[in-house]
Amino acid sequence: MNKTIAKLKTICAPHGVEIDATQDDWLDWRVVFDAPPKMAWNSSTCTVVVWDQDTLRGVVGFIRHELASGFSPASESALQETGQ
Repeated sequence: MNKTIAKLKTICAPHGVEIDATQDDWLDWRVVFDAPPKMAWNSSTCTVVVWDQDTLRGVVGFIRHELASGFSPASESALQETGQ
């Protein structure tokens, strides 16, 4: 496992945030951060935030900022869309 992805999992676990990281054929990264169940990220009011870049440089700072912004209860429509 990539060291940065392992670090992200360590940072996110205490907050109940799950991550899914993939690297495509062009070596671009897509890291999806799922808010805890029935919660939404305060920064976007969505249940996920996404890092979609050609490098992982900056992703740790990105998720720390998102975590500092916190969570709020997800809207009913967001819960329906995500099957929660």
